[in-house]
Amino acid sequence: MISLPSIFFLFLPKWDAPDTVFNKYCCNEDRIFLKIDTQGYEKNILEGAEKSLDKITGIQLELSLQERLYQGEFLMKEIMDFLAKK
Repeated sequence: MISLPSIFFLFLPKWDAPDTVFNKYCCNEDRIFLKIDTQGYEKNILEGAEKSLDKITGIQLELSLQERLYQGEFLMKEIMDFLAKK
């Protein structure tokens, strides 16, 4: 495994799940900040990172508060409830 700098940007191809990438590029002692900007697919990305959520220090998401802007989008409260269960 490689040790990444404290600031590291990784742009995932659309077919790679975060759990796959974490295991490949991150060490257990790395502090990970996950930024997701996927136009309504945030929950799908988080579900793909379930095994790695305990390694993540912070998450930045663009979410709607009350009105759904994208088909299938989850609102902020729904994502917060999902993360609270993990």
